[in-house]
Amino acid sequence: MLEGVLAFEVSQAKRGRSAFARALALDPKATLPLPVSPKVTAALEQVRATLPAVAPPPVPVPSEPSPAPIAVVSEAPREPVAHPPLTGVERGAGARSRLQLPVAIGGGVVAVGGALAWGRARSLGAQVRDADPSIKTRARLEATLEQGRTFEKVGWALMGLGAATVAGSFLFLGESSPGAQASLLPTPEGAQLSLSWSLR
Repeated sequence: MLEGVLAFEVSQAKRGRSAFARALALDPKATLPLPVSPKVTAALEQVRATLPAVAPPPVPVPSEPSPAPIAVVSEAPREPVAHPPLTGVERGAGARSRLQLPVAIGGGVVAVGGALAWGRARSLGAQVRDADPSIKTRARLEATLEQGRTFEKVGWALMGLGAATVAGSFLFLGESSPGAQASLLPTPEGAQLSLSWSLR
């Protein structure tokens, strides 16, 4: 949706409608992330009207009741097999290992989002360097530069957070992570990730 708004801002209506169509294909009820002109709102609604209607979800068919279980009486009672109870460490390790993959995937998605934001910042910087014809006034130039700085900061922050999340998932959520420590400190340029661990 944001790409579509920015495309309309630089007079690229065809690209803007294409971006709106991709966004609505993912979420037909998606809305604009910020206030825009009536022309952009009208273009979004036109694209929404051209999309095919989403079919309603199928109605679940009730299943037949299962037959009553048949009781089987054994001739001689069997001694129950005693299993040693899981220790707190084993239970904690199992829970952590199940979370490792989802957390790592989530961190990767955040890092990809940061890379896209950083790429958008580079694109806006290229428009300024190449004297894009759409930048005709000083106010427009300053707004483009501000957007580029914002996308760059967001991109670095998201990439740092995503990398820290992926690293933390392997350090802290694995089967064994003795003495593993990680710290993420914000800096004026972005973020600093520190990792340390000991082998025991």
